[in-house]
Amino acid sequence: MPTAQLETPVAVHKILIATDFTEASRKAFKYARALARHFQASITTAHVLRASASDWPKFGADPAYKKLRRETKENLDSLYYQLHQAGFQADRVLLEGDPVEEVLKAAKHHKADLLVLGTHGSRDLERLVLGSTAEEILRKAQCPVLTVGLKVDDPSRNGVLFRKILLATDLSPKSSVAARYAFSLAAGEGARISVCHVLPEGHTKTMDATVIEARFMQAVRDLIPAWESCVAEYVVQCGNTADEILKIAEEKHADLIIVGARPAWAIATHLVPGVAFRVIAGATCPVLTILG
Repeated sequence: MPTAQLETPVAVHKILIATDFTEASRKAFKYARALARHFQASITTAHVLRASASDWPKFGADPAYKKLRRETKENLDSLYYQLHQAGFQADRVLLEGDPVEEVLKAAKHHKADLLVLGTHGSRDLERLVLGSTAEEILRKAQCPVLTVGLKVDDPSRNGVLFRKILLATDLSPKSSVAARYAFSLAAGEGARISVCHVLPEGHTKTMDATVIEARFMQAVRDLIPAWESCVAEYVVQCGNTADEILKIAEEKHADLIIVGARPAWAIATHLVPGVAFRVIAGATCPVLTILG
């Protein structure tokens, strides 16, 4: 694996936040602002009015729908002016149609480097606040997705966005992408990264645990050779992947979890979208999901 590629920080130039103006979206909006400031990125705020193509003519003539559309546009304008007055390069867009399709199309059209979403944040979560299927968004988005749940605190106002980052990795070559994001968010902030790997259920940590952890530490050093100064510790656990990641995040007081997910066309592996989704549903901090 070329070291030079891993040493290159991630550049985020354009952020798209999909909002439905709920409390979860309000929290997500604050994180989008904070990340835009960190990366000096622009922000596009989007909202999707759910409607099928066959319904558009009917909705277009309906007074209630016209009122809803007008109020939605006013809400988007309000967020836009907040960003503009705060010095951000900003835009807003009102979309109509299927939320999944429209959000994904908007992210592609605006060439977003990061998609930000608010979620209900409950363990039995099956859908995003937007009404779109979470797994579908995570697997089909062509850029990383930051999800912010209701249990997540607002971002810190002291200028440090993330102090403790948990990077969950399966140590595959493709996981280097997630590692680069962890480094880019930690660099210059004095943040520390805890790197964890969860062995599948059925494995046990016996007397060979020391050997397992030593091999894991070496694998991480091979994966991110130039970033040793950012890594606070290495953690190896066994069991249910999502449950162990959440447990480690709580123990380490993580304020960001970074996980990998395979794209829709790929064969499921260690950090499959279902695992990432369960982590999102149970997390008390934002979760950054990155396709590998």
